[in-house]
Amino acid sequence: MKSSADPWDRPVRVVGAAGGVLWRPTRDGRQIAVVHRPRYDDWSLPKGKLRRREHPLLGALREVEEETGYRAWLGPPLGEYRYLTDGGRTVKTVRYWAMQAHSGTFVPTREVDRLAWLAKGDAARRVSYDTDRHVLAEFGRLPAGRLPAPTAALVVIRHARAAHHRRWDGPDRLRPLDERGRAQANALVPLLTSLGIRLLISADLPCCTATLAPYARAAGLAVEPEPALADTGYPGSEARVVATLMGLAASGTPTAICSQRTIVADLIRRLLDGWCWPVPDQLGVREGGFWLLHCPPGRLVAAERHDPVA
Repeated sequence: MKSSADPWDRPVRVVGAAGGVLWRPTRDGRQIAVVHRPRYDDWSLPKGKLRRREHPLLGALREVEEETGYRAWLGPPLGEYRYLTDGGRTVKTVRYWAMQAHSGTFVPTREVDRLAWLAKGDAARRVSYDTDRHVLAEFGRLPAGRLPAPTAALVVIRHARAAHHRRWDGPDRLRPLDERGRAQANALVPLLTSLGIRLLISADLPCCTATLAPYARAAGLAVEPEPALADTGYPGSEARVVATLMGLAASGTPTAICSQRTIVADLIRRLLDGWCWPVPDQLGVREGGFWLLHCPPGRLVAAERHDPVA
């Protein structure tokens, strides 16, 4: 039982935030960006509060770009951290991801007036908070050669929300996305962009192809229909589908696929088994939700299960 003096008994507000370890390759390894905030006169990793209903992945990318000026490829997760602020009245929960900078430049602002690119050890000494040092230690456990590059993501998406059966008179397999589903599909565009997705594969169902269509248009790609990703074609094709996806991951092809609820869960189980990765009890995702597998050629370094982006 917690004592009445336990500071975690007092908070009355919970704030979600997200950020990243922004890094760039150098001849000698990697440099990490740390930022100075004049309001607090501190040095920290770039991060910030999530907007209302903002997905943590997109919030992390946005905050890193706002504070550093750099756009980045999204890499593996680096953990979730909680600490007290506002004199113990607020719990802030911050999630971090590794991010490789690929373009941009720093411009000082009122919130962040300086940025320093430092080696990991120097960055750990520069930051003002132990939490940031823990995040950097987690980042340091990813060897430079295994850090996912923009060609290392496999995204397995359950199709966005389709029209309800009661509002659709046609065959069930031809149900289109409803308004919420179209919003979910559009919201996937910045996420898939941040992962550098270059190959799109979908079950040959309108709700699945429509889920990938906004990104396909934005990226100038075609959605490749695959009957084996639909409920009528998957039974008996499981091994072939898994082998194809693992082959794409091994080749470094950044890929997003879209399928149905039970198929997504079964695919993830088989993929994790194939990479000798622990299989969680909860494999299913909501409509528009997805699994994000960070898999540099030949291996898996992280597996994330996410709710819909919108």
